[in-house]
Amino acid sequence: MKFRSLVVILLLSWSLGAQSDRGVITGTVSDSTGALIPGVHVVLTNANTGAKTDTVTTGTGNYTLLELPAGSYTLAIEQAGFSKYEQTNIQVQVAVATRVDVVLKVGAATDSVTVTSESTLLKTETAEQSMTVAGNQIAELPINFGIGAGAIRNPYSFIQMTPGAFFNGWQNISINGAALNFKVVFEGQQSDDPYSTQVSDEIQPSVEAIEQFTLQTSNLTAEFGGVGNGGIYNFTSKSGTNQVHGSAYSYIMNTALNAGIPFTNDGTGHHQKVVKHLADYGFTVGGPVYIPKVYNGKNKTFFFFNLERYRDREALYNGITTVPNTEFLTGNLSNNLLVTANRNLGTDFAGRAIIQNAIYDPNTAVIDSSGRRVLNVFPNNIIPQSRIDPVAAKILAQFPKPNIGSDLFVNNFAETGDFYKLQQIPSLKVDQNFGSKFKVSAFLEGENTTKSNGVDGLPAILSQVRIQYIRSQILRLNADYTISPTLLFHFGSGYQQHRNPDTVPPISANYDNTQLGIVGSPGTGFPRIGGIGDNVYGGMTPSFGPGSRNLFIGRRLSGLPSLSWVHGNHTYKFGVEYKYDTTNYSSFTNMSPSYGFSSSETSQPLYGQVLPTGTGIGSAWASFLLGDYDSVTAGNGQELFYRRTSWAMFLQDNWKVTRKLTLDYGLRWDLQQPLAELHSRMASFSPTTPNPNANGLLGGVIYAGSGTGRCNCQFAPYYPFAIAPRFGAAYQINAKTVLRAGWGLSYGPLVALLTDPSASGTGFNSVTIPSPGNGVGAGFLSQPLVFNQQALWGATYDPGLNVVPGGGIQSAPALVDRNSGRPSRVNQWNISLQRELLRDVIVEAAFIGNHGVWEAQGSSQGFYNASVGNLINYDAVSPATLAKYGLSDLTDPNVRSLLSATIGSAAAIAAGFKPPYANFPSTASVLQSLRPFPQYSSIGQFQAPLGDSWYDALQTKVVKRISHGLTVSATYTFSKSLDSTTNAGSIYYRPSFKGLSTSYFPHLFSVSVDYTVPAIGFVKRSRIAKAILADWRITTLDTDQSGSLLGAPTSSNSIGSYVSTGYTRMVRVPGQPLYLKSLNCNCIDPTQQTVLNPNAWQNQAAGVPGSNIVYYNDFRGERRPNVSAGIGKQFRFKERAAFSIRAEFFNLFNMEESLSDPSTGSPQNPPTRSNQGLLTGGFGFMNYAGISANSVSSSLPTPRTGQIVARIDF
Repeated sequence: MKFRSLVVILLLSWSLGAQSDRGVITGTVSDSTGALIPGVHVVLTNANTGAKTDTVTTGTGNYTLLELPAGSYTLAIEQAGFSKYEQTNIQVQVAVATRVDVVLKVGAATDSVTVTSESTLLKTETAEQSMTVAGNQIAELPINFGIGAGAIRNPYSFIQMTPGAFFNGWQNISINGAALNFKVVFEGQQSDDPYSTQVSDEIQPSVEAIEQFTLQTSNLTAEFGGVGNGGIYNFTSKSGTNQVHGSAYSYIMNTALNAGIPFTNDGTGHHQKVVKHLADYGFTVGGPVYIPKVYNGKNKTFFFFNLERYRDREALYNGITTVPNTEFLTGNLSNNLLVTANRNLGTDFAGRAIIQNAIYDPNTAVIDSSGRRVLNVFPNNIIPQSRIDPVAAKILAQFPKPNIGSDLFVNNFAETGDFYKLQQIPSLKVDQNFGSKFKVSAFLEGENTTKSNGVDGLPAILSQVRIQYIRSQILRLNADYTISPTLLFHFGSGYQQHRNPDTVPPISANYDNTQLGIVGSPGTGFPRIGGIGDNVYGGMTPSFGPGSRNLFIGRRLSGLPSLSWVHGNHTYKFGVEYKYDTTNYSSFTNMSPSYGFSSSETSQPLYGQVLPTGTGIGSAWASFLLGDYDSVTAGNGQELFYRRTSWAMFLQDNWKVTRKLTLDYGLRWDLQQPLAELHSRMASFSPTTPNPNANGLLGGVIYAGSGTGRCNCQFAPYYPFAIAPRFGAAYQINAKTVLRAGWGLSYGPLVALLTDPSASGTGFNSVTIPSPGNGVGAGFLSQPLVFNQQALWGATYDPGLNVVPGGGIQSAPALVDRNSGRPSRVNQWNISLQRELLRDVIVEAAFIGNHGVWEAQGSSQGFYNASVGNLINYDAVSPATLAKYGLSDLTDPNVRSLLSATIGSAAAIAAGFKPPYANFPSTASVLQSLRPFPQYSSIGQFQAPLGDSWYDALQTKVVKRISHGLTVSATYTFSKSLDSTTNAGSIYYRPSFKGLSTSYFPHLFSVSVDYTVPAIGFVKRSRIAKAILADWRITTLDTDQSGSLLGAPTSSNSIGSYVSTGYTRMVRVPGQPLYLKSLNCNCIDPTQQTVLNPNAWQNQAAGVPGSNIVYYNDFRGERRPNVSAGIGKQFRFKERAAFSIRAEFFNLFNMEESLSDPSTGSPQNPPTRSNQGLLTGGFGFMNYAGISANSVSSSLPTPRTGQIVARIDF
């Protein structure tokens, strides 16, 4: 009968369940001689709720109590012939097994032995590496606003206290050597967002609702998966207790507590301060459900409610940028020549001097006898105002005026403006105990975020600031049923939704662009333009126009039923995990045209001649003034629906081989659906499909799904072989020392549901009109836009997509890799030694190793290796092809000139080159004609699983559990991180890409201290002295890490312009120091001093291979030490009630400098300076103008900030 009931429960709850956020207590029961005692009744009682869990020892004297909510417990044992045993204050932690061995003494049942000490900190049951922090510790340490963008207090902040982990900007969390590779489990269910890990803070639990956090980083049990080489944030929420308890709290930031912004002036000789008014406040209350004369829920029904609100309104300072001054607005670019002292870069093919930053007049173009375009410069670099395009002139009228200095050319505009972020998280948890065998809990939360995203200081009609009204919900249901004392069934279910309307204000999105004279736009919206200026010469540096008009809705239904069985020395657990993820993606961004302006249209084509790195001719700003754009893109609206179903099964066993040795082993199987759209609206390049627009040449576009025009296929199949064995061992050498080791495979998640290859050609189209090449523009702003309406609006399923006969060469949709459904796999191992120095102090040293394979392209959405695309180029011209035509020697300027010549030029015709197909544009280059698929300029890859990664580390930590008012945690990590994609290697020899990973920080250190001054001596005896001198609380969190890796300068050998054989970095000069000044000396004036030695690098001549090494371990930016500290006082006014107030400061000593890392471009070029003599660029320049007061989009810290915290706890 029990078996039938169990089967029914399993079937009914197939779509329910939860990955465990619970803890375990296990141990043995023996007599004083060491003999194990079977059949002993063991009762565990939650100290706060009175909920009881019981079991009996097995035939081998072992017991295990499973699926325990985090909290404090009392263990009681009664057995005939022995005294009653009771141990109090046993702490259960999230996803942690705690061992409590019991020795019974012979005696009468009326006798009792009570043990009040806490259980050991040693981990004797698994090899898993993890760090556990109580929720109140996060609330009390000075880390509340210490992670990423300013926002409601972030529960992920305790990453700083975990070995091998750190954060670097907005949610850019790195664990064990890789970035954005974490998974969030809340109340047993995965809760990070389906479409982007980075926005998980918009669907997070409140810190005040969290009971405990565990970050699991290596050698997880088979129960946990889907994280690859990262870690799992495992949270459990607070529950009500038999006593009514709660809190009221307020965290306040104000301008008066903050440091000024370096290299600014408020007009009085002081640094500018940001007007800041920020508050994070709320309350909690929990207890038994009690309805007078109706229901008393003591020991049975409990609730816990939390409401947290965040209010941030400020005049945000987002750094200094450049807008056009009077001379630039009127077409006078003569200053561009003065800044570089009319530097002569060489002689062009016509025998004329090439002057850096000279602008050429496209109206003067003529064709010489070799078919080359020859242009003349604008005299004195001045464009006559009569030549300014009428549409450009109307756009110019919308630009803001410089607000710094007197009509400066650069760094003349402070990006300031009103900023606000309003958040609210109400949550409710209800627990119900139906006796000791059946327990249920439910959790409901909603998070509202209303914010202006970013500040650029531009007028609303130009601004790319987005106004977002984000709404999210989390629902959890968990249940535990004890079938027998040794058989437990657990199930849970979860649902969540995250709705993010990411869009600019209507004044920009709904702007009628015909007012500017634009004709042919598919919809409304100010035109989108970027890249027409910089902070070195001038122009309009910020991009403008409605950059985002999107709606994202991510949803997840999840669950996992599991069955646990304690038998003999074994604890078996079996479970099935289910997830259904969806993302609705709507976008109207492309309804307004996006214009791309380049210096090409106002440059002299050089046909293979190479200029020094970092130099150039022409100007994107000049091209804009002429209205001569390089490309334009527009499209219709999109409404796509991505989905993924994932399954997993696991079986694991915890085997107590002896009282000292425990083995933990298991097997997990994951099955994830490759990226799929509801109606298969996805396109891919196909190398075997004839292209009708290129006269049948192979290389066309195919469309997923079934029906007319489709391939009757899906691009990628399921990968059914994601089988992950796990093995761990823990050996207790003696009472104070444990040796642990583990090995296992772990499979990561597939690409996030916001990333797709292409929906073009399926009715959701964007159409690009590109430049035909050879320095000729795609069109003029004042000319009507002419888009193929069928291509723009229709579901064409055109195999010749993006190939316009006679038009400019465009890129193809990405090729969806057939193996894109195969998840990354990580081979993990660790060996660690734990030693208990004192009862409340342990030290641990662990060697950690990860080797990842099959890693796909990464992105800001949070997955894998960001540079996998370097390894493959489907449209590269091979060295063999060049050799076939006698063009192998790229050091020969004649070879480079011929490859750069147009296919219709006399030089190309004389050399015997012909168009590869009839409609090949005559302005395309000879090099383009030699590509495998000459109808396309480039062909990207989509999720080709080609990347590898390596991480090896020594991770150490010291933990002191609270005693005598003191809690301490210290960690240090020494590591090395490599990948197979970062270096500037050759696609024909992939090992050449292996090198140091971007996220390699060899040294990471953190220490946190929480100390409450006790009342001792006379203080304890005097109420007045006690009130004044005792209960002061001092807290600190200090971190330090190696500087970021700096990339080696890029060579101007121009090899990458012709072939994909790599070796495009400068060669390091032996014996030359890398730095002119130590970056950590606190003695640098970045307005006058550069810090890198240009003589440390040797450039290579054109066509000569350079180095493939991108990163050197000793070439790094400055260290980023950070000290945060707090001091406060607690006042008790009742036995169970207290008021506390404290002040906290982040980046206390401003040691974590806000300067960006130095520039590593163009060592051979002299630094540039403004007309006021201030540095504006150059090799080793540290951008002092980019310091921001908010790190929304920056990995750099803000200057010192402070907050006042007040709390009432009862």
